[in-house]
Amino acid sequence: MTSVVRCMLFKLGALFVVVATTLGCTTRDAVPESNFRGAQAGIGRERVGSISVGASIDSVLTGASLLRDEERRAIGGGDRERFLTIAVSGDTLEIVPAGGRVLEIALRSTRLRTSDNLGVGTTAAELARRNILVAQIDGSGLAVNLVAHCGLDLLIEGVPGETGTVFSTRKLSQLGERWRVSQVVVRACLVGQ
Repeated sequence: MTSVVRCMLFKLGALFVVVATTLGCTTRDAVPESNFRGAQAGIGRERVGSISVGASIDSVLTGASLLRDEERRAIGGGDRERFLTIAVSGDTLEIVPAGGRVLEIALRSTRLRTSDNLGVGTTAAELARRNILVAQIDGSGLAVNLVAHCGLDLLIEGVPGETGTVFSTRKLSQLGERWRVSQVVVRACLVGQ
């Protein structure tokens, strides 16, 4: 498909959404749930699919099925937080809301990946080959942050070590193929990357 045809289709799709919402359709009517795996599918900067950090909870729930709304301790201990578990296009996401907006998005699906193919199932050895910002043991395991993915925590649960222990690239690579990312958490990018 040529870039001209793709551009025309994109503009027609956007026009469809505008017309549908003008006619009173809800977002769920205007943008089918299957679009979650469309142009924005996967994990991106401050988003998973079409769900963004900072989006209103009401808008998120318009395009998703609420499976659970509960209060419990945050990963790694600490204060109790509210967690919303939602289903979107066959994937389950966990949302932490604050002030009626999405504060963070957590997922355990192997289907959702970053543009460079990182996500649940990525090995510690693969992460060690990336430009690591920090890799540190927290209350839930080893949290790895990469320079190329601001606001993205790749969590490897069960890695032994004291809370606060920092892993060098070498130490991370020694974990090898056996240790894999078990959860991805998307938060706001707090630095100018």
